[in-house]
Amino acid sequence: CAPDATADAVSRALRGRCRELDELSCYLDGEGRIGILARLPERHAARLSSPETAAELSEALGEEIGEPQVSLRDGEARLCWSARTPFCIETAFLQRAAHRNRYCGDDCRILPQVGGRAALLLADGMGVGSPAAVDAGLCTELLERLITAGASPQPALRLVSAALLSGGGEERLCTVDAAILDLFTCRLDLYKAGAAPTYVLRQGRAAAIETPSLPVGILDGAEAERTTLSLAEGDLVVMVSDGVTDSGAGWIPSELNALAAEPLDQLCSGLLDAAAARRTDGHEDDMTVIAARIVRS
Repeated sequence: CAPDATADAVSRALRGRCRELDELSCYLDGEGRIGILARLPERHAARLSSPETAAELSEALGEEIGEPQVSLRDGEARLCWSARTPFCIETAFLQRAAHRNRYCGDDCRILPQVGGRAALLLADGMGVGSPAAVDAGLCTELLERLITAGASPQPALRLVSAALLSGGGEERLCTVDAAILDLFTCRLDLYKAGAAPTYVLRQGRAAAIETPSLPVGILDGAEAERTTLSLAEGDLVVMVSDGVTDSGAGWIPSELNALAAEPLDQLCSGLLDAAAARRTDGHEDDMTVIAARIVRS
């Protein structure tokens, strides 16, 4: 918990603007950085989501507080503030469903600011079409909720695996890829559960980060593999589903080197085009690319 004086200052600032708060908490994370969470009816969220509220919190606390991350669900709003970070991310993603299906069996979520961190989440359900889409969506939805609520990725992934294992006896497997970027230090933590390699472009050169691991839903108690890297402004993180690597993955670093200067949406499109052109066996799988570049706030 944050010191009482800090919590009191936050309470005065926020309750002075909106008395309809259902919950208000103020805490320090593992790095000693302040975090603020408010829960209130959605119809009142605009009272607290303005830049003026962040400025008032900054003045009350004596440190610069960024604008809140806002999530809306079932008539309720959750607002999360944290100290303003020196870095943020530019992002893009692109998906292509196998056989031009209506449903893509991959699902991804991009959380640009969660308590001083950014999160990129990618899940690939077993097979293609609607059943795979349901499982992938379940994984990313649950992960997003848990990470937004402050859970660490490892225990969050264990809960995701337990949710799939409790699916009534039917086998439900899903590969999951989570990239968590500290927006203060540019430390990148990658968590993989059966997922395809992640690619990191540092100083203009791409490298693959690959860790053997099991999908979620296959074995109770299995742990996702974690890799930690130190990145910097301008570096690029690219996540792909295994549909992109079906015809091998050795070509991807050189392709990314060639695309690195392009806008991120064009990088994603170019990578999917290159992957599709390499398929010669008639097999199709869902394909997803997420790209994130570190920039100054």
